[in-house]
Amino acid sequence: MGSNRVMKKEIVYKILFTISIILLVAFAVTTIIDYINYSTTLNSAPFSVFILVNVIMYILPSAILAIIGFIVKRKSNRS
Repeated sequence: MGSNRVMKKEIVYKILFTISIILLVAFAVTTIIDYINYSTTLNSAPFSVFILVNVIMYILPSAILAIIGFIVKRKSNRS
C-alpha cells in the first residue's frame, strides 16, 4: 500500500515537471511570435509589455508547478 502511494507521487511530480516545461516552451514560442508580429506603428505599448504579459501567463504558473513538483518529489523520497 505504501509503495503504491510513492508511485503515485512519482507520477504526479513527473507530470508537474512536464507541464512546467511545456509552459516554458509555450512562453518562448509565444514571445517569438509576438516579436515577429510586433510593429511599433500599430502598437502603442512597448514590446517589453508583451514580454511581461507572457511572463505572467507562462513563467509564473510554470514556476509554481515546478516548486510544487519539487515538494512532492522530496516528500516521495522521504516515504
